[in-house]
Amino acid sequence: MMTRLKQEDAPVSVGPRPRPHGRMAFPVVLALLLAATCPSAPAAPWPSLTGDARAVGIGGAYAALARGPLAPLWNPAGIITAPGVQVALSSALLSSGDGSLLVGAAIVAAGGPAVAWNLIEDGSGRAIQGTFALALREEVTVGATAMYDVAAPAGFALGVGLLVAGEAWSLGASLLGLGAGPFGPPRTPQLLLGFSLRTVPAITIGIDLHLFSTGGEIALGGVANLWAVGLRWGLAMGVHGGLERAGLGCDLALMGQELNIALLVRGADLSLTIVVGLEARIPAWW
Repeated sequence: MMTRLKQEDAPVSVGPRPRPHGRMAFPVVLALLLAATCPSAPAAPWPSLTGDARAVGIGGAYAALARGPLAPLWNPAGIITAPGVQVALSSALLSSGDGSLLVGAAIVAAGGPAVAWNLIEDGSGRAIQGTFALALREEVTVGATAMYDVAAPAGFALGVGLLVAGEAWSLGASLLGLGAGPFGPPRTPQLLLGFSLRTVPAITIGIDLHLFSTGGEIALGGVANLWAVGLRWGLAMGVHGGLERAGLGCDLALMGQELNIALLVRGADLSLTIVVGLEARIPAWW
């Protein structure tokens, strides 16, 4: 179990390390310039940051580290992991008494594509989501996702994601919340850019830039795997200053599966959220 927990958060690469190109820096620089011109405002990836225990524990620095059935909420390309069937659920309880529930299932083919389904429930309603991801190369994965808001008329939203993995690092980018024309009314898109680096064999650091029409934020977090326990920590700040949230979490082995527990503190009133998640895996038998 110790090895599995380490592999979960480490950048995945089964091929030679891709050579970086100067063109890769252009969207990052452009995003930074856009962030500098946006007013800061609390925001979170669709539909809510508070639902995913792994993302909560790392403070939202998750665009390059998102893996498994709940990855489409951050990066649709992250559903491609070890071949097999994966099922995950994550439940959050806010200090206000409200809560949320995320349920996900994914089927990953050996060396091939992956599909995932998600159910999202929170105080604002219910949504269902479908995701497809494909490995273009051994180190490059792309994904696309569609979400339908049951409570909203013509409530479709689309998203796309990209993951590029090296031997000790990964880059993630996703554009979520797209909707217009036949897919419903115009929506508020969200651009997530992430970078992770495995500094030592048991520690991975992640940094994200999240851009919204109402502002932006920078998230920084880390994961340390110690024996069969994974420790997570992180925080997010507005691009013009001000702490948006702080998270702390741990991953535990439970009867051969993984249990995730996280605490999130948000806003000026320091509201507390407790999130518990569980993920089970069945290795490929085909």
